[in-house]
Amino acid sequence: MPPANRRQVCARCDRPPCVCYCAFIPSPKLATQFKVHCIQHPNESKRKALSSVPVLGHALESMSLEVTTTSTFTVGENDSVLLLFPGPTATVLTSADLTPNLTLVVVDGTWKEAKQIVQRDPTLRALRRVVVQSTATSLYGTLRREPMEGCLSTLEAVAAAISVLEGQTSTETTLLSMFQQVVALQQEYVHAGVQRNLSFYDGVPKPARVLQEVAVTVPEALEDGESHWYEVYLGQHSVSGITTTSNGDRFFGTHSQAIGYVAALNAGRVRGHRFGVRRLQMSTNQSQG
Repeated sequence: MPPANRRQVCARCDRPPCVCYCAFIPSPKLATQFKVHCIQHPNESKRKALSSVPVLGHALESMSLEVTTTSTFTVGENDSVLLLFPGPTATVLTSADLTPNLTLVVVDGTWKEAKQIVQRDPTLRALRRVVVQSTATSLYGTLRREPMEGCLSTLEAVAAAISVLEGQTSTETTLLSMFQQVVALQQEYVHAGVQRNLSFYDGVPKPARVLQEVAVTVPEALEDGESHWYEVYLGQHSVSGITTTSNGDRFFGTHSQAIGYVAALNAGRVRGHRFGVRRLQMSTNQSQG
């Protein structure tokens, strides 16, 4: 029996009545030519932010869910399994990947949580990894911040995978339309809460956060006094991992000068868009050649 102080929620979608999305759930559920198995980190199921996995579970006919950090998922002898997860060995999903008895495994959680689940599970590590190519922006909007540009919610990634594997977009369109309505409903609720707070505090909004500038101090005591060639680079994140692309800016100086130089370049840059610096294994003569 639920605690007496727990707020009332819908018996189907487990959301408060004001943000119940049952009216948007397709009936009957959407059929797919393959199974979807989602491994969700327990922290994700407890977060206040709207999760796309329950929405997906209500919409798809052939979807199973594990809420755990240690999956019990196994691969049968005649099973074909793909892991929808980025990494250096990941390949772009194509229609040729649709095979009999296919199961698409997805991991749901923060980037750190999802990586831990995969890295600690030998079964998941052994699976062939695939990614979907997409230029779309997540429908979450301001409700939830994605870790990097190009990231999608679990629902959006699975929807895109269905289109690729099955060669039809109607299922993806239905899923995205449903999710868009769910997000819009949640955004209306959040906006109404902001307006209530404004009226409570006589229309004075909460002060915006002020980001403090961090001063970078280079420990001169660690300086060996030797000068070397250094190169500035920008780490670019992609769905298949992290690729490092040099911006071609090279200079000759000490380690402290290199750290100070890149610190100045990163002033005002946000995480994920900052430069790094690396020492080059080259002589002065090579640099002039």
